[in-house]
Amino acid sequence: MKELKIGIIGGGVGGLSAAYYLQNRRSADDTTVYRCTVYDKSHRVGGNACSAYLGNEPFTPPFVDLAVNDFNERRYVLLMEILERLEKHGFPVAYAPIVDTTTWYTAAGAQGRTISYTERELEAVLHGERPPAGKEYLEEVADDWANFEKAANKVLHDPEYATMSVETFMCEEGYSEAFRQYNLLARINGMYYCTDRGPLDMPIRAVMSYYHLQEGLGGDESEDAIPASNLGKRHLRKKHGHDHEAAKTDRRYFMNGASDWIHQLCGWLDKVGTSFVHGVTPRAIRLDDGARAGTAGSAGKPRSEIYDLLISAVYAEEVPKVIKKGLSDEVTSLLAEFSYTDSLAIVHEDTTMMPAQVDQWSTYNILIYPQETVSLRPYTITYVTRKHQGEHSNEPPYLTLSPLTPIGCQTVPEMLDLASAEQPTPTVKATQYFRHNLITTKSMEAQSYLHDHQGDDGLYFTGGWTYGAGLHEEILTVSEDIARIIRGVDRPYGPAGYRHDDADHVPPMLRRTRGEKIPLFPEDYWR
Repeated sequence: MKELKIGIIGGGVGGLSAAYYLQNRRSADDTTVYRCTVYDKSHRVGGNACSAYLGNEPFTPPFVDLAVNDFNERRYVLLMEILERLEKHGFPVAYAPIVDTTTWYTAAGAQGRTISYTERELEAVLHGERPPAGKEYLEEVADDWANFEKAANKVLHDPEYATMSVETFMCEEGYSEAFRQYNLLARINGMYYCTDRGPLDMPIRAVMSYYHLQEGLGGDESEDAIPASNLGKRHLRKKHGHDHEAAKTDRRYFMNGASDWIHQLCGWLDKVGTSFVHGVTPRAIRLDDGARAGTAGSAGKPRSEIYDLLISAVYAEEVPKVIKKGLSDEVTSLLAEFSYTDSLAIVHEDTTMMPAQVDQWSTYNILIYPQETVSLRPYTITYVTRKHQGEHSNEPPYLTLSPLTPIGCQTVPEMLDLASAEQPTPTVKATQYFRHNLITTKSMEAQSYLHDHQGDDGLYFTGGWTYGAGLHEEILTVSEDIARIIRGVDRPYGPAGYRHDDADHVPPMLRRTRGEKIPLFPEDYWR
């Protein structure tokens, strides 16, 4: 049997999942077996799946997840399949429900109207109760939130919304100013995939895809909406005509940190013979015979390998830096449509980052930016870590993404430095900068064009920028899709993402999470 070597540049979820779907797998015609080598410039793999371990041992509590921190068990179909297979092979990943609550609030000392309300208060109004004194705006917010839920299916599947912006969508739906400013825009900001100008130019379909995967909106067509509450409280929503009961939250956290599932995945990949090259910055060129040479230097010692295929799993802006020769003009033009920004994740004990009323502290505390700060990056959100990890506790530590005001260093704990190759592992301040692609109509269009160029000259692309907002399930969808292309496995349901040339196309990921009977894999897929 022929052995085909695949070089994978980038050890984030994209690169590791590509190796998962290819290492030791056979081609559909049973003539080829695939062997993978994963390169990463850091000694810590996982990309934005990163945990701050605050104790003496990695991959055990206490910890705080710095970026990727939870998933929807019902919607993340591919991730659940991987976790089940890892457990079957002796690499279990523990996960459990989060305490799923949200508070919206303005910053302390903000000028103008002071806003602070919880998801529970919003739910009470949805049930027909009168809002608390001074929070009459909740009636408008509740009405529009119910309508937003009902709109999920049409946004995800109606061609009319394929390129519509958030701003246009809100105008067409006639949402109130209260809902726009005090809920939806603040919540989208919390996703941190928008520009410094805010989320108005973001495609509404990308936003709704996030709500679909992460929060469960947009179920079967037979449903008029998915219940807004993820509180685990059984109730009837009589005011808006819904008589189905809200299920308990489907959102889960990794009980040993998001880095643990990456650690277990790497354990399995190592067991089946995947090669890892850490701490080097790889470079690759296309040779005249069509093969690709992956090269990397470490401590003055060059390393060079010849690969039959190459998978790039780095940021779009990094691709021209690591693929030094062989990128087509078409792919280079597509890469230019993706832009990035940094967000700071910082662990701390500073209670001034939280809502003023302690009894309103929730798992997710979403800051509504005051108008005088619109020039600042509008995506601050603070997590109560213990709540996020299933405990009904307001005790520290807390995690803030891109804080509005400085956090005192004396409140920031130390974490184990997983990126260090030293033994024992040293400690550093529990902070991390993350690079995020910005979601625009042009970048979504570029994503769909990119699919047409997967495999050109033996080069493939995966990673957070290649599909949607780069949630775990979206990344896995792309990696699994290119593995099918490489192996020649039948793909009866079409390409993974939205199609720029077919607005009626619904990605298989969204179809199967809506309950359609779409099998994940053919019978002999795992041979």
